[in-house]
Amino acid sequence: MLNTPLIDWANELHTVGLTGCLTNKYSSASIKKYLSGQTFIAPEIMINNNDVSISNAQQTHVATIQMIERLNVSKFRSKGRLPYNVIDFRQVNLIWGKNGSGKTSILEAIELALTNQIRSLQDVKDKTFQSMQTEVKCRTQDQKSGVSFISGQKPAFYKQLETSWYGTSTGSSKSTINDQFFRFNYFDVNSAYKFVMEESLDPGKKKDPDLLDKFSRLLFDESLISMEKNWTRYAQEFRELLEEKTARISDIEQNIEWYLQSLEDAEKQREQKVDDRQFKDILRRTNCKTTYHGTNHMVSVAQSVENVVECVERIKQSLHEPYLETIGGIIEEKERIIKQYALEDSKIKSLTTEKDSLFDNLTQLNTMKHRAKLQVKTIEKETEDWLNTKEVWKQVQHIVENPDLVIKFRETTDIINGLQALRLFSETLPNFELINHVPLITLEEERKIELKDQYSLMVLELQQANGKEQELTAISAQLDEIRAKLNALGIQYLNHTKDEQCPLCGVIHDSPQLLMNRIEQQNQSISQDLLQQVFTEKEKIKRRISEVQVLLQADELARMINGFLIKNPALLYLIDPQSTSGNGNNLEALFQQWYLNIDTMQMLEEYRSILENMESKGFYEAVIEQADLFARSNSLYMAFFQESNTQTFGTFIEEKLIILTKRLQFEMNAVDQNNESLNQKNVRISQLIEDIQRSESTLSQIELRKNKIEQQYIAIQVILNHFQLSQVTPLAKWLVSFEELRVMTERYQKQFSHQYDDVNYYKQRIADRKEVLEQLRAESERVKSAVGAFEKMKPLSTYTFDVVGRHVAEINRYYKRLVQPSEEIMIIVQGNGIHCKRDQESDVLLPYELSTGQRIALTLSVLFALHFASPQAPRFLMFDEAAAHLDVEHTGRLLDLLEEFAKEGEQILFTTSNSDVASAFRTKFVNYHDEAFIEIAL
Repeated sequence: MLNTPLIDWANELHTVGLTGCLTNKYSSASIKKYLSGQTFIAPEIMINNNDVSISNAQQTHVATIQMIERLNVSKFRSKGRLPYNVIDFRQVNLIWGKNGSGKTSILEAIELALTNQIRSLQDVKDKTFQSMQTEVKCRTQDQKSGVSFISGQKPAFYKQLETSWYGTSTGSSKSTINDQFFRFNYFDVNSAYKFVMEESLDPGKKKDPDLLDKFSRLLFDESLISMEKNWTRYAQEFRELLEEKTARISDIEQNIEWYLQSLEDAEKQREQKVDDRQFKDILRRTNCKTTYHGTNHMVSVAQSVENVVECVERIKQSLHEPYLETIGGIIEEKERIIKQYALEDSKIKSLTTEKDSLFDNLTQLNTMKHRAKLQVKTIEKETEDWLNTKEVWKQVQHIVENPDLVIKFRETTDIINGLQALRLFSETLPNFELINHVPLITLEEERKIELKDQYSLMVLELQQANGKEQELTAISAQLDEIRAKLNALGIQYLNHTKDEQCPLCGVIHDSPQLLMNRIEQQNQSISQDLLQQVFTEKEKIKRRISEVQVLLQADELARMINGFLIKNPALLYLIDPQSTSGNGNNLEALFQQWYLNIDTMQMLEEYRSILENMESKGFYEAVIEQADLFARSNSLYMAFFQESNTQTFGTFIEEKLIILTKRLQFEMNAVDQNNESLNQKNVRISQLIEDIQRSESTLSQIELRKNKIEQQYIAIQVILNHFQLSQVTPLAKWLVSFEELRVMTERYQKQFSHQYDDVNYYKQRIADRKEVLEQLRAESERVKSAVGAFEKMKPLSTYTFDVVGRHVAEINRYYKRLVQPSEEIMIIVQGNGIHCKRDQESDVLLPYELSTGQRIALTLSVLFALHFASPQAPRFLMFDEAAAHLDVEHTGRLLDLLEEFAKEGEQILFTTSNSDVASAFRTKFVNYHDEAFIEIAL
């Protein structure tokens, strides 16, 4: 993409052997060698099947970096600046930490390793980075891993990287790889600011104003710009040479015709001699200053003639010019051209000064227009606030101006709501009549849990007591049965023995019957004691369960009452109009006092009637709340209220709106005047630019004519040194006489030297002229071929229109992805740079007029467009605090794009000090496994 002009230029010049015109500054010696038949080839330009590259004998291609794998910063800056000496990277890298923790240092270490520079230090003339050393290990596109790049290499190495990755190379020993690195791979906020400011400069103050915009310099580096200057200079020289060769060929052809005629005459007059009288007549007619008194002075005359031959030939080439009729015409033309040149140069300076002044005025007018627009928006917003306030005031005026009625309305509403809530409470609350019979308490949560646990244990104990009672009852029945059997056995035994002593315990009783009675009584006593003990224990447990149930029931009832009071605060008003909290213990009395009181019910109807009457006058709770909010929060009303104005607020609003309308009209008139002034000045600037361009073209033509006339003037001065001519001497007539003199002089020399006769002389002269003519025609053909090649070559501006147009579409596509759809801003390219235009407005915005977030979006869009248009550029993108000035939505849009880039194989290195941005970044790449995502916390 970047080398398209080079390919076209080199291919055209290669066909005529002139590729050296691209890489070498103008040299007349090179042109002379080319005219002699040699080629003028640039050895560093290599052409293979129309593929063109700039290289040298030691240059080799460097594979494109696919991913940075590791960074070594052990020799980078002072200790403590970074917590790591070696940092490993993945495809997606989040680098985050507080300000000053070293995030930017990591990216600058990569920049130093790959470009041998750190731009932030270079910009402030700080060269401390030259003593540092960093290293990155990378994986290249040919899948080689661990390829090392270390800072501190020779300049030729970085030129090699620049050519391989970015397709650019300066024609000098200096490398611009750091500039390319920021254009294609590295984004930081400072570079974004510099780019926007440069794009906002006046065209006349830009570097290379002949290029369309700063973006052109991103496309075509210094080497191509230098090449264009070189070949256009050579093209101009070759065109002039073609004109000169054509004129000389015509002159020599005429000269040969004259010699042929002379040869014919000489052959007829071979024996004829020329006498001194005829020769002196020619000397007189040519006004030759050399004295002739015979053949002894022939050599002096011949020397004078020989000294001016070249000058005469130069005059002959332009003899068709009107000013060459006389010597004075040349002098007058020279003076006229010098004056014309000075006037045109002065005109250009005057026009340029006026243009620069108008550009300065444009800047001031744009600033004034921007301020006026802001003022209009401010007044419109203030007017809108007052209109909104006016509308609200119409709705709440009767409320705000009658506070006593508001108090009465609220008291009435509270009583009605309280009575209705009391009836609802009595109908919905279970056991409402028990309120005064149950001590209402609200238990702490821990105490409530403890009581529930106790209740569960006591229920379990009661179940165990019931089981024990059942067991004792069963045992008692068994005992009764056993006792009956024992009694029967004892009676049998006693009846049989008649003994009064108990066989079990040995106690002696008065009679056997008493013993039997005693045994039966004892057994019954034991059984009854056990059952009574169990029964007593059960009753205790039941009492404790009842006590816990009462506490829990009281808590539940208290919570229900409190909840109802919260939902129905109107009850509090009935309990105590001055209280904001209450106790439900007196609700039953309240119920008896209000709800069951017939007089109170009649009062309720009266209150309802009062309420309906107030509502008919516009007193509604919603309106009252709106009025309260208005009085408490409306800054305009509050300011009016604090000033203690005697007039009403409505009158104050109307007066304020009249003042704002006048101010708005004034500011809008100022905007219109600024627009009109801007349009007039823009029209004038366009006219001035056209006038300057025409004047520069005219000045260039005048300069060429001035140089030509100066050469002719010098030739005339040489002629005047040997021939005494006046300013009114007709040059054409004199040149004819001079030619006769020259021919006669040569003939006389031949006659007197007896070397050869006239015929042989003319033949030799004709042969010499033909040889010169053949050489001139050969040179002319080479010059024609060169001019033809140069005519086919297009200037950079032609490529810029095409390339910039294609990339502006990409920039717009990325820009729309980065900003909100509602912003509706389109990026356009005009003759003086990159601008922005809103879809619904005709005004064009300069980049500096955008918000900071929009500037960042624009610069990111340019970076993305260039990065993806260059397939050999390293496949990683570094972002230093790219989201620092973006809101949440714009940050999300940027992260969406980065996710797409990562899926396409791009490596992402992203720094931030914002924890929210870091969290959003993690969320965006949450599905990436550890081998593809890493977080570097500083």
